[in-house]
Amino acid sequence: MIHQVFRRESHLPAELVQDVRPADTAHARILAEHWRLCVVGLDAHHTGEDEMLWPVLLPPEPRCRAGPGDGGAALRATEGIAEVQGLMDRWQAQALPEDRDELAEALRRHHR
Repeated sequence: MIHQVFRRESHLPAELVQDVRPADTAHARILAEHWRLCVVGLDAHHTGEDEMLWPVLLPPEPRCRAGPGDGGAALRATEGIAEVQGLMDRWQAQALPEDRDELAEALRRHHR
């Protein structure tokens, strides 16, 4: 169920950001805080999986080491979050339409 929540939440912000009127910094701050809370939740969830779930389900074995290219999706997700966070910080300050549009597109890329 938590994965469904994160997938749903990663889809909604682009639409919500796109609907914010220019210069509506109060609305922009609310959405930026919501984004930050989702990222904190996602990080806590993945940390919990890494520390408590995967070691039990997949005990380390020499023949099961990750090979080149493994983890690429996680790296792309982390880079996407960092990109969105930078754009979110810039947009919430003034809620300029050009920042809003760039942020909305970054949110769509992150969701994909």
